[in-house]
Amino acid sequence: MIIWPVDYDPLTTIVNSGLNVDQQTMDIYPDDVQQTYVTFPVSVKADGNCIPYSGSVLAFGNDRYATEIRARIIIEQTLYEEYYLQENYLKNGLDDPPKFDIKKAFAMYSDEYKHGTDRLKDKTTLQEIYERKVMKIRKRSTYMGIWQIFALSSVLQQKVFSIYPKLGNVNVRKDLHKIIHPRVNVCENRILYIMWTSTRSDMTRGHWLPNQPVLLIDVTVESKDQANEQHNEFENHEIEMETNVTCKNYEMATKASSENNKMATD
Repeated sequence: MIIWPVDYDPLTTIVNSGLNVDQQTMDIYPDDVQQTYVTFPVSVKADGNCIPYSGSVLAFGNDRYATEIRARIIIEQTLYEEYYLQENYLKNGLDDPPKFDIKKAFAMYSDEYKHGTDRLKDKTTLQEIYERKVMKIRKRSTYMGIWQIFALSSVLQQKVFSIYPKLGNVNVRKDLHKIIHPRVNVCENRILYIMWTSTRSDMTRGHWLPNQPVLLIDVTVESKDQANEQHNEFENHEIEMETNVTCKNYEMATKASSENNKMATD
């Protein structure tokens, strides 16, 4: 079966997409994310299609192709199931890979995991949880998780930084805060960003749980190009983002969001 790669525009920005900065997610953005250019979380529809919406915006500049992205994720997970149940592949990108079987953790994070019933020591059970989830996400507006972000990385053929805030269970963050590598990597230097966030406001910092992944994009094409030029020039050195640069970009992002809101109401 031949699946043609996504022919997408990699220059999606806040300005040209019309999206707005997600201020609630900005407030929980962690301070240990290394980026080659400054990005900001943007709001997407919180209706169970967050990952397909994010993939559509990253690929096509808008969320109108979320159904195609969902279909591609399903096909990817079906055709290459062995990759997404392979321990070494799932641990790739972790700074400190855990000694335990990370597939078990991913299975427990799935809403298809039945606590007290599913025996995770059984490889067949892990596979069944994985396959039940793939079958479930065929339905529109069905929530996706970490396995689907792995598949999205392969669909877009780009690395994806799965950003997890410094909230909730520290062990969950160790599993989910990582750079995800696609099966086939077309662009070695390019990284896309998706962050775990929540629409709930009734949780404490220690008992925080995500329910909505959102994407992060730059403000303008010019600022991204400028940052990439700096990254290429100093690619063998650690680059620290200056506070004034970040603040300037944030001002640009919030201004762009205000203009996008104004255009939407006119």
